[in-house]
Amino acid sequence: MVKVGLIGVGHWGKNHLRSLKKLQEQGEVDEILVCDSNESALVEVEKYDGVEIERNWKNVLNNDSVDMVSIVTPTPYHFEMSKKFLLAGKDVLVEKPLAMNVEECDNLIKTSEETGRGLMVGHIFRFHPGVIELKNRIEKGEFRDILYTIIRRQALSSPRKDMGVMLALGIHEVDLNCFLLGDITPDSIFTDMNNFFDSHEEMALIIQKFDKTKAYSYESWVDPTKGKLRELSLIGSQGSASLNFNIPNKITIHQAYFEKDRESKDKKLEVVSGGDFEVNLEYKEPLYEEIKHFIEKSLTDKKYNSNAQIGRRAVLMIEKAVESYKEGKFIPI
Repeated sequence: MVKVGLIGVGHWGKNHLRSLKKLQEQGEVDEILVCDSNESALVEVEKYDGVEIERNWKNVLNNDSVDMVSIVTPTPYHFEMSKKFLLAGKDVLVEKPLAMNVEECDNLIKTSEETGRGLMVGHIFRFHPGVIELKNRIEKGEFRDILYTIIRRQALSSPRKDMGVMLALGIHEVDLNCFLLGDITPDSIFTDMNNFFDSHEEMALIIQKFDKTKAYSYESWVDPTKGKLRELSLIGSQGSASLNFNIPNKITIHQAYFEKDRESKDKKLEVVSGGDFEVNLEYKEPLYEEIKHFIEKSLTDKKYNSNAQIGRRAVLMIEKAVESYKEGKFIPI
């Protein structure tokens, strides 16, 4: 008998509930308990059959029938809620970022270790089929040396009041670049950012320096020039690739690159072009795959693909990036 608690059914929490219902229909989850203090949010939940409703999250702490919880609340609540649910003996999936700062992350990691309960962070792009396909091709050496990556996430949308684009968006990218390049930590990081309308930054450019690769991430809530853009480009020494995050089941391979002409005295660069082709993948919804992974691993070894240490590293990179903005230089990680 597996009973999952969902704390928060706002904009993103509703997607968690939809995935949990699918898992329930497939027999992966037996019972679902949804908790939210917002009555208007619960009106939508009441449309689902077989979902228990609670209005006070502290009552879920003492519910011994709940095995694990998914916390989908505003970030400032992540630390308190995650810690209390761990102490209450529940495995926890908390949306990114793990917490507001590294100190809170360390506290949660210690609590998870002391209680023996699982702690996973919702870095959803680790479950994106296109990202996984690209990572597999990188590991096989298909692109040879990875020269650089560019991730663009932009739109004209209302900025959040609780945080800027660094913690809200950039944290996805800094983790994703680590994941693609072998789950390694960059040597250093730098950012430039701007806040045009509020106290939090609405635009940022992040640069991560790895051993042989640079990763660039552009985040903006104030850029209407391309509509809602979510894309990644990877440039290799013998081929490149691109993907649209909004299309999970497809990536594009670009077989054009430079090659030195060994016959010429000046080693002139020549373009080798094999054209572009699309790789069509089995469609899998990243959030569904993430929640399914959380449940399966919580019931077995608790070795999550996006564990608490990975969540901590992402928060650390954002903290160092903000420090680099203040110092005007790359900051070692």
